[in-house]
Amino acid sequence: MPAIYWLTQPRNHAATLEPQVLIGLKDKRVPINQGWLWHNALRAAGKESRVYTYPDDHHALDGVECAADVFVNTACWYSHHLSGSNGP
Repeated sequence: MPAIYWLTQPRNHAATLEPQVLIGLKDKRVPINQGWLWHNALRAAGKESRVYTYPDDHHALDGVECAADVFVNTACWYSHHLSGSNGP
């Protein structure tokens, strides 16, 4: 495996991030298990991570209801992490 590939793997940066994980269950670009592996790597690194799944959406997560839910959850995530509150 080329070194650049290994260096750019998201799991190698799990200790420095605390993202939410959004998974469109009809995604044909990124296998669903990749989202769960990312979430597990974050948790193993001691980071907070939440997974949101969207059964009727693809990679873009652009269905109307999905987009609204992504917007609300992302706003709550930023509010929580920028304010230091106890929960999103």
